[in-house]
Amino acid sequence: MKKFFSRIVVLVLFFVPALAESSPVVAWVNGVSITMETVNTRIQAASLSQSMFSEQPTESMLKRLRLATLEELIQEEVLIQQTDILGINLDDTDLELIDQRFHKILGDIYSYVQKHSPGSTDDEQSQYVDSLLSMAGLTKESLMDSLKRSTKIGKLKNMLANQVCQLDDETLTAAYEDLYHQQKTTYAGNPTLLEADLLANKPVIHRPYELKLIQKAEFSFDSLALQLMRNLKAVGDEKTIQEMREDQMAMLIPKIEQALMDLANGKISFSDLLESLVPGSGEKSNYYSENSPRFDTLYQQHANVLTDIGDISSPFPTNRGMAILHLAGILPAVDKVPLIEVQEAIEADLLQAVRQEHIKDIISNWIDSADIVRLPEIFE
Repeated sequence: MKKFFSRIVVLVLFFVPALAESSPVVAWVNGVSITMETVNTRIQAASLSQSMFSEQPTESMLKRLRLATLEELIQEEVLIQQTDILGINLDDTDLELIDQRFHKILGDIYSYVQKHSPGSTDDEQSQYVDSLLSMAGLTKESLMDSLKRSTKIGKLKNMLANQVCQLDDETLTAAYEDLYHQQKTTYAGNPTLLEADLLANKPVIHRPYELKLIQKAEFSFDSLALQLMRNLKAVGDEKTIQEMREDQMAMLIPKIEQALMDLANGKISFSDLLESLVPGSGEKSNYYSENSPRFDTLYQQHANVLTDIGDISSPFPTNRGMAILHLAGILPAVDKVPLIEVQEAIEADLLQAVRQEHIKDIISNWIDSADIVRLPEIFE
């Protein structure tokens, strides 16, 4: 804990130059001042939360960082002033979410302190937390104020985003064609990229080969047995590990046989089985093709024999237990999926990009129109 505090102190000393009793102003935004202290406080807070520097920063690094931070603060002040002009205020729901974030941040800091100062009293931990905030130029009050400002700016950006609510057919068609030609190139000989896009629910227009939608139910070994096998592996006792694996698999067989019987009788669905093994996993699945390098040999062997939707494989061993596979669906090879099938996904992606560009343009115009005076020579 002392080492951590020492590092933060060093960073603070480098970030904060010798200041006069009143911190010098480094910029004005429509008559509102931004001081050197505000710039350094923002940098200190970032260094505390992100470990910005692994070693002592140079003066040139700090100057560039201060200039970049100043521009960030100028933009923030312009946006805050716009929230006032546009009448954007915080409602009860906003304040409740801010309060939750505030206590989450403090809770994370307390957890860090407790981890690095075991045996300290509650009062000592509270002092450590206050010290960490202070070293970052923050208090609990200023932290709360910062959260309120960022929430107001977030509401402003959401308002701007909602100004763009629809795209014309010509734009959508052009994006569809561009994506098709791009995927023809990127997916060629690279099934991993195709499968990654499908798993990420991205619009896929070009499917050069058939894909199976496979669900995997894994029955895990006992957790204590797994831990013991990991310990034995560290000392190279492969014989004992193999004996334990065989014992554990023998214990799993009756459970797997019962599950297969329940599936065959229609007592449960495969999604029900997945949910019983891992809550929340009932709808999880994977995309598989014989071209895919993402799966081990045993998985491939058992996936390849699944030909009809609803087929279930025989059990096979995994690193953590045993598994069975279920063929939930088949995506046939298609050179070009019709626009109607991917229009919604393309529109969502494109709309997000257009909205971001719209927000960027509006903010740029506000900054250009603002009365901003920069005094960067203060950083010399």
